[in-house]
Amino acid sequence: MSDLEFFGKAAPGTGSPSKERGDCPFTQRVFLELEELGLPYTATYIQEGPNKPHWFMVKNPSGLMPVLRDGETWIQDSDKIAEYLDKHYAGNTLKIPVEFRDVGDKIFPIFTKWLQSKDPGSPCRDEFVEELVGFDRHLQNHVRDHI
Repeated sequence: MSDLEFFGKAAPGTGSPSKERGDCPFTQRVFLELEELGLPYTATYIQEGPNKPHWFMVKNPSGLMPVLRDGETWIQDSDKIAEYLDKHYAGNTLKIPVEFRDVGDKIFPIFTKWLQSKDPGSPCRDEFVEELVGFDRHLQNHVRDHI
């Protein structure tokens, strides 16, 4: 049985520690990963600013979040937390299969190109729509059962 505790940014004005998650996208990412992996964990949210709890600063001197505690191990940074979870809880992996790594990669660059053209009728629009349709088709064909 794991002893996971997740620390992330608290909602403003909710105190420190808090049970209310804030708007930090990195905190949201780790929360979503833990939920998708189905791992049991405790969530504690810490108010940003100079008044972080002393016990938190002793274990995490930089005060940066998100942080995951697994027993006596403390991992900081959402990318490192994702790598850690994948390595230590491999049976529940969220890692993208190699054959799907490029899916959706062209959406943002093509969208940006279309916006920069400033022409609503630009051929980039059709490329963008084609990429979105392809991405949607991929999701429909490869969606996991629990999504």
